[in-house]
Amino acid sequence: MNLKTARFSTVAAGVALACGLAMGEMATVLAQGPAIPREVVPTAETEAATWRYRLAPPPSEWTMPGYDDSGWKTGESGFGEKHCPGATIRTEWLTDDIWLRREVDIDPLPEGDLCFLMHHDEDAEVFLNGVLAAKVKGYVTEYVEVPILPAARAALRKGRNLLAVHCRQTVGGQSIDVGLVEKPSKK
Repeated sequence: MNLKTARFSTVAAGVALACGLAMGEMATVLAQGPAIPREVVPTAETEAATWRYRLAPPPSEWTMPGYDDSGWKTGESGFGEKHCPGATIRTEWLTDDIWLRREVDIDPLPEGDLCFLMHHDEDAEVFLNGVLAAKVKGYVTEYVEVPILPAARAALRKGRNLLAVHCRQTVGGQSIDVGLVEKPSKK
């Protein structure tokens, strides 16, 4: 045992004693580390996903499952300007607006709290199965968690679900990327 290991063992023993844990239980707690959200639908940070998109306003029913988007372009997530701070960009988008659609399979249905993991520059609306799920203003320089509105959470179903996103850009860099994460339960 070297000096660094001995110091850790002494500190761990003290923490275990203070918490009323045996050293084996303390080792298990330390090995588990902090709880992190589970990706349900990955962002471009983790893997590229194919979305359908358009740059001109679509008909009002564009957020609904069953809408025919076969005439839309396809591109890999994220969308925006290549040098947008903190964003992962695979498909260049340089106009004022973009509309995106993607079908995702969710099975099993998450039981925990859900939120979107988003990078947006600038204002964005996210719809889940035709229901407004989130609305954000301004921009971010890193991926952030955005709560899902209760009505949209209720619209989530096991199997096929539709994510639809509109992002509006007015000045500066631009990006949009959306994923879905399940937050760890608070026990």
